[in-house]
Amino acid sequence: MIVPIVLAISLSVSQVSPDSALTSTAYLSEITRYLYRWQLDEKDLLPEVNRGEFVFWVHALELELDAGDRSQFAEITLPRLGIRVDVKKSDYEIPELDLHVRNDQHQIMSVEPVPKVSGAAPDDVQEVRIDYEVMRAYLFESRSRVQAADEELLAFLERSERQQLRSYFEERGEPLPTEPQEIHLAPLSSVANDAWAFWEEGRLLIRFQSDMDLEDRALWEHMHLDVEIYNLDEQVVVSLDEVAGSNAYVTRDMVGRALFNCVVLGRRITLELPAPDDDPGDDPGDDPGGDDGK
Repeated sequence: MIVPIVLAISLSVSQVSPDSALTSTAYLSEITRYLYRWQLDEKDLLPEVNRGEFVFWVHALELELDAGDRSQFAEITLPRLGIRVDVKKSDYEIPELDLHVRNDQHQIMSVEPVPKVSGAAPDDVQEVRIDYEVMRAYLFESRSRVQAADEELLAFLERSERQQLRSYFEERGEPLPTEPQEIHLAPLSSVANDAWAFWEEGRLLIRFQSDMDLEDRALWEHMHLDVEIYNLDEQVVVSLDEVAGSNAYVTRDMVGRALFNCVVLGRRITLELPAPDDDPGDDPGDDPGGDDGK
């Protein structure tokens, strides 16, 4: 399950109509492709197979935000599958960094299970139906299509990963590996500002996440990525009910999906810890005016 970003916001009773881009077949198909890669099993699709269509409930949210924050939020629910996708289109300023954080489209914040519903749509949502055969054909055709990080983004992710792994070993009181390490980086998604990596020898899953587009150079110059590290020997459970209230674990099912995306569909890179030309104290997000944002 995707770990949600914690936001200091509260829900208003006001209702707003969803952005037309949210209800487009192209956007909802990409949302479904993300779920196809990271969430769905064959049995999950049976309700849509049996009814011959995918049903989406799109609910735009009006939230009480800080002054000057123009971000937009929405929920996209697949009611018969029991899945809710929370999305956000960031649009706010960070004056102290002279930075405008914005996304061109709504990006996935989290994916949550919800009770399955097969009845009529609530009054406050816009229902979209897509023919099952059309969606199935798109998912099949795009099942191996990958959006790989370009060389500049890859270099940024490598620097971020190197810094996080240093911190990880320091906190555990363990020495850094001296030999180059093989890392598998999963493909990116056009509807999610996150990236997953698997370090095979270290048996670690690493997730990068940002509130702005990963490919936005301003992110590289000014901001840290949120990074979560999961030790596959210590932080894997069959069900999150075993560790209710904690987001420090991933399920065995999620590990399997992550390994498929990282190893089978992903790109293998070699990482040195530390790199020969890298100051162990450097981090691309430490100094907004430094040299690491190149």
